[in-house]
Amino acid sequence: MGKGADGLMRGSEVLYQDLDELKEVAEALLEDNEFSEKLPDDAFVFFMHQGYQFDFFCTSEGDDPPVYRFLEGEDTKSFPVIYPHFTGFVIGELRFHAYTLEEVKKLRAEREAREAEQAKKTNQ
Repeated sequence: MGKGADGLMRGSEVLYQDLDELKEVAEALLEDNEFSEKLPDDAFVFFMHQGYQFDFFCTSEGDDPPVYRFLEGEDTKSFPVIYPHFTGFVIGELRFHAYTLEEVKKLRAEREAREAEQAKKTNQ
């Protein structure tokens, strides 16, 4: 991700400067929730959202490892795999961001059309 993402993954900690502390924060979240499973020693926590969800992979699981998630409030005893590969996570997030941008673009166009129509009626 780097130093900035221009809205991509807004509300989430994913940037390079966030990475050092994410594992520690994730471990505290597990403890606060009395979660029975501990993070594996080789877990690399790369994503945290709003302090209640984090995603990680294990560095020993290959070049394109599965991605696991913890979500506060979920009734689970282990970390579910949310993507079979890290690349799937990245592609999924990019697709979601692109979809969101298109939806915002449509909503703006609709609003502008309504405003133009209202202005036209007001001027008549």
